[in-house]
Amino acid sequence: SWLRDSKNLWGRSLLAVAGGLLLALAFPAANFTIGLYVGLFLVLLSISKLGFFRAFWVGLLAGFSFYGLVLIWLTTYLGPIPWFALCLVEGLFFALSMSVISLVWRWLQSRDMGSAKNPIIALAIAVIYTAREYITGHFPFGGLPWARVGLSQVDNYMAKWVWAIDISGLSVLLVFLTAWATI
Repeated sequence: SWLRDSKNLWGRSLLAVAGGLLLALAFPAANFTIGLYVGLFLVLLSISKLGFFRAFWVGLLAGFSFYGLVLIWLTTYLGPIPWFALCLVEGLFFALSMSVISLVWRWLQSRDMGSAKNPIIALAIAVIYTAREYITGHFPFGGLPWARVGLSQVDNYMAKWVWAIDISGLSVLLVFLTAWATI
């Protein structure tokens, strides 16, 4: 609770970077499954109760660290400048989605919805996050579809759900569960 009420942008920025790196470690290169949940928890915690621009900054740091680690293999083939540019563009998309999530979260938090409030907030977060994955899966240059939350779970028990709910559905499910734990 003390972190959610904290106005310290530096602490939230460090949390966001740690969350982005842990989120990246969940993908098959490192296959650290728990990194998905802890990383996403830290990223969401770092943007809670922030306004648009502060959430954008924190989201940019989280997104850049996430894509920077997920896409590090690009430096072997293209060098550091295209890697940096792609990480920056994808980080901007990530930052925009974190800003929207923060605003929607704050708005829904102020509404009286009874016991359905937390699941509704978690679902809204999951849908916005997955919509961002869809957009970055198609833009720029044909997209970057392999950095989706659902694709991070190829070697564990959650992969068994893909036949029924698809990769996007798995992303919604995983982000929903983590967001619900964050609220």
